[in-house]
Amino acid sequence: MFSPRLILIAGILAVASSCYGQDSLLLRNYQFVKRTDAWLTSHNAAGLTRLNHPSISEAELSLTKSKGGHVDWNQSPDVLQVTANVESFTRISQRTVVFGAMTYDNFSGRDMAGSAFTPLTSHLSPLTSHRPFDIVEDSLVNTGTKHRDTYRLTGAVGIDVGRGTAVGLRLDYTAANYAKYKDLRHKNKLMDLQFTAGILLPLTSSILPLTVGANYLYRRTTESVTFSLYGNEDKVYKSLIDYGTFMGRVEQFGSSGYTDQGREMPLVDDYNGASIQFSLQPTDNLIFYNALTYSHRVGYYGRKSPYTITYTNHHANLLTYEARLAWTVRRSVFYADFTMSSENLENQANTYRELKNESGAYYYEYYDPVKTANKLWKNGRLAVTADLDVDGELPAWTLTAALNWHNRQQTSYLYPYYRRQHLRTTEASLSATRNLLTSKGVWTLSLTASYQKGSGDPYADLTFADPSDKQTAPATTPAWLWREYQYIVAPQYTIGGSVAYAFIFPHTRLKTHVRLSATHRKANQTYEYSIGNDCTSLAFAVGCTF
Repeated sequence: MFSPRLILIAGILAVASSCYGQDSLLLRNYQFVKRTDAWLTSHNAAGLTRLNHPSISEAELSLTKSKGGHVDWNQSPDVLQVTANVESFTRISQRTVVFGAMTYDNFSGRDMAGSAFTPLTSHLSPLTSHRPFDIVEDSLVNTGTKHRDTYRLTGAVGIDVGRGTAVGLRLDYTAANYAKYKDLRHKNKLMDLQFTAGILLPLTSSILPLTVGANYLYRRTTESVTFSLYGNEDKVYKSLIDYGTFMGRVEQFGSSGYTDQGREMPLVDDYNGASIQFSLQPTDNLIFYNALTYSHRVGYYGRKSPYTITYTNHHANLLTYEARLAWTVRRSVFYADFTMSSENLENQANTYRELKNESGAYYYEYYDPVKTANKLWKNGRLAVTADLDVDGELPAWTLTAALNWHNRQQTSYLYPYYRRQHLRTTEASLSATRNLLTSKGVWTLSLTASYQKGSGDPYADLTFADPSDKQTAPATTPAWLWREYQYIVAPQYTIGGSVAYAFIFPHTRLKTHVRLSATHRKANQTYEYSIGNDCTSLAFAVGCTF
């Protein structure tokens, strides 16, 4: 039916196609695609329609072991962590692009105490939060193991509705369970939900092509905390209700208050905001992206009911500006990124009294709240990245130089006393990544180095008026104060490196990679209550791109 020549030609074409497919798959790089256009990772999912690469996905499973005492006050000096993550940009039609991501993180840390709330780290949630107050163990002898399971799901879709105009929806959802396994025990349930809806409009102009976008943002976070005992119930456990800078009032664990035994207490936040974006593209090789986001935050701790207590109320304003200049020169791409963000928060403690109605039920009557804290965070980042000699989507070199700075001002109040703190931190970092393409795979070698230094006094205790004989100074926890101060302010350096190998897994269309990495962080100065001045992390990861 078929001539031998036709069969031979078909076989040659099949083999050639297979070889080309394998070679092109080795040249695919998910992180490169992700950073090629700032619209792809913006709050506005309508920007997904600008994807100009074939669909791409990346999955990875990693195991990390960290050990060392140079960690933040609420972190562990001995951590074992397993993370599984998958992300994907997929064009499902000429007009529709979707983005999806799923993450599971299993964290176990020894010798932990400090805060009863879940640490909000970058791997836990893509979103950023600051606590209006904290609940802190006032003892160093009750450290124990803490465990956290985190689940994160992100889904976004952008649809071109005609002539380049696009609409988009995005949902970020994070859930976590967090617990301490030594008295005073706490069990936490965290939910973090963010929804955005946006539009993108291309404004064609022969002089200066302009693309504009806007989106609405809603976010809700809840974290419920339940305190309990398992061991000796005759032992007294106390917690500091930390208004800021580890100053506040001490509460004994029992049947009332912030740490009410067996009662689930939620910390609730609602955010409403908007973001506007625009990008200028004067030439095919140059694009300037800008985004400005504002949101207003309101929240409380306790339960909103006439028969339960709402202990605190807080509100904040958040502002973020992002800019990127991307410039393509032949087979290389250069990026300049600038980000500035700020959050200004005020927390108030409610005053109330317990009353009894005619039916015998107790309810609460509230009076004017008392301000307990003003907190201001300012963060910035300036980074320059070069993807050199790009073959397909695989740069031969990726070089990055970055400067990060952080500014935190806190004032906590317990009349007539108040405490101030103003800390500033600057970090400079360099990184280099080399991709070496061989006949059967890709070797990736990376080196990173950074130096950080901070300034500012750990605290300044002041008064509005001379205290009376009956007024006592607020409670403090110096151990946690100095541990945090060392982590933020002490001169310190970080060095790290990794080696990875990627190859086409036999009989599949998977670019599989294996990676080993190590990071060492060391402080050049130690302070009182320090438990160490260095921390080393080792990680092993296996994953694939498809």
